[in-house]
Amino acid sequence: MELENTIWPDTKRIVVVFSFEDDQQFDLYLDAFDKFRCENNLKAMSVICILPPEVKGETYEQVRKVKFISKKDFNFFGKLKNADIDYELQQHFDLMAWFGDCPDKRILSTLMQLDCHWKIGFRTTHDFFNFQLSTQSETPYEMINFAKQILEKTSGHEQSI
Repeated sequence: MELENTIWPDTKRIVVVFSFEDDQQFDLYLDAFDKFRCENNLKAMSVICILPPEVKGETYEQVRKVKFISKKDFNFFGKLKNADIDYELQQHFDLMAWFGDCPDKRILSTLMQLDCHWKIGFRTTHDFFNFQLSTQSETPYEMINFAKQILEKTSGHEQSI
């Protein structure tokens, strides 16, 4: 199959969603996404990080290129009060790459509203993805490159694999 008939050449805007367990894993994800964005000359790449309940968001506020979401971003009635995430919900993305599971139903429900043509999940049990991928690699950079390889081989006419 020629590359022109596949999904990847039309992929210009990507949103990446991930959660992390510690500072080292957080840095590993950010480095991988930066490297991937630069190597692929992406027009736009948004990064959304799901903060674990035990992590204080203030610790990571200095990382401006990342939008954060946590349980604390919802008011008593369940309405989102996070302007950064609300802005992302108004955007259109060609691709969502989601790493890991999200146990909080409000966060999951909110992020499911992201307008994405293709949705790829890694190490997740959620069922709203076009592709559920698993690799032997644990590094975020290798996983997102694996997603690119799949998209380079997949016709835009296929809805899920």
